[in-house]
Amino acid sequence: METEKDIETLLSQKLRREGFSVNTDVVIYKGVMADIIAEKEGQRHVIEIKRDRKGIIQGIVSAKQLTFLPNISTISFALPSSARSSETRHREEHSSLPPQECKR
Repeated sequence: METEKDIETLLSQKLRREGFSVNTDVVIYKGVMADIIAEKEGQRHVIEIKRDRKGIIQGIVSAKQLTFLPNISTISFALPSSARSSETRHREEHSSLPPQECKR
């Protein structure tokens, strides 16, 4: 089973290969931590790694509160495949739409 740290490492490596500047475990506002901050071409992306439904819900609440910050371009969530339901995986496999992000 993948840990959050495993996912963070894999995702950080992928983002660096794609030309992003990557920082992990960053305070982004008054003690609010981001798992990953990826920056490229003047855009700053917050990526939260969540392992279960409770973490996802808490992440969505936090993301909504952070959308007012002017220096955040997008807020995204990374989930291990085991955390996604079979219905979600089916939709992702058969959709032509990109994964959704919480945009300002």
